Amino acid sequence: LGAPVAVEEPASPPLAAIKPAGAGLLGVKVSSDSWVEVQDARGQTLLSRKVVAGESLGLDGDVPLRLTIGNAAATQLTFRGQPVDLSANTVANVARLQLN
Repeated sequence: LGAPVAVEEPASPPLAAIKPAGAGLLGVKVSSDSWVEVQDARGQTLLSRKVVAGESLGLDGDVPLRLTIGNAAATQLTFRGQPVDLSANTVANVARLQLN
């Protein structure tokens, strides 16, 4: 038998970036399953996954934050405690925006 082979795990965002709902620079709340991807100013992916119906979370990272949101109609964002209107940045229910 050969030597054990090391398997590298995919890089995951630092747990410190994801906070409980209501905490953090960016708040995400979904009423239906939605794909959410958030990258910070350094290009680090803070979140890249399906957020399930009813889930709420908070994120912290270096601004500007770049977001891609699938199912934008079912997603509510807050940035620095203020609601974010996704409609101006949404095409075919996918929102792409940058928050400073």
